[in-house]
Amino acid sequence: MDIDQLTKFISDIILTRDEVTLPGLGSFVAEEVAASFSDKGYTINPPYRRLSFRPYQGKDNSLAEAFAKSENISVEDALAQLKDFLGKLKEVLKQRKSIIFPGLGHLRATKENNFFFVCDEEIMIYPEGFGLHPVSLKSRVHEPVELEKQAQSEAISRLQKQEAVQEQPKTEQPDQSLMEATAMQKEETSETALSVERQDEAAVESPKKKHTFLKVLLTVVILAVIAVAALLLLARFAPELLDKILYSEEELKILYY
Repeated sequence: MDIDQLTKFISDIILTRDEVTLPGLGSFVAEEVAASFSDKGYTINPPYRRLSFRPYQGKDNSLAEAFAKSENISVEDALAQLKDFLGKLKEVLKQRKSIIFPGLGHLRATKENNFFFVCDEEIMIYPEGFGLHPVSLKSRVHEPVELEKQAQSEAISRLQKQEAVQEQPKTEQPDQSLMEATAMQKEETSETALSVERQDEAAVESPKKKHTFLKVLLTVVILAVIAVAALLLLARFAPELLDKILYSEEELKILYY
């Protein structure tokens, strides 16, 4: 036998019985606890079974019978092996002060070697309570009250603000209007300065554009004069060359015919 096998036997037996005796060590006892209220009556706790360990040994023989059936041996032989294993387990518990029963909890020992049991939170020894969870009534009771308090607080805050505005001295209003007029005057001054700067820039750029236009026009006139002079010189000193430039060979033949 090992601790896992022993734990399985205890878990199976405790589902249908209220007590499992461990010969030479003590007894596991399961007690049903009725539904209850906690947290000042705002939480309903479902019923459950509480598993505890007691040092006394009852007359229950279900553990030896389950072990005998599992190993296909007599109850007397199973009880002898069970006592031998639990005797060794007791010595280990006195030395280490804690033994884990997987899925059930921890069996522990005090300095005086008094044994007590601490259940796992997820222990399941009450099938009828499967799926049951504590129900809190706080959200249903306190939520409307809290909302009402919040609404009242907001209303009081709004009234205080309105009273503060009404009690504000009237002498502050001219100061505020004066500040607004000063700000508007500053904006108008800045806009006027910006307009003057733009006009100055336009006045500087206008002569530059006129000067560039005159240069281009003068260049075109000079080129035209040069072209006309060239044509006149060709017409006087090389009329034949001028004719070749102006007319094609067929047109020349017609002219000279």
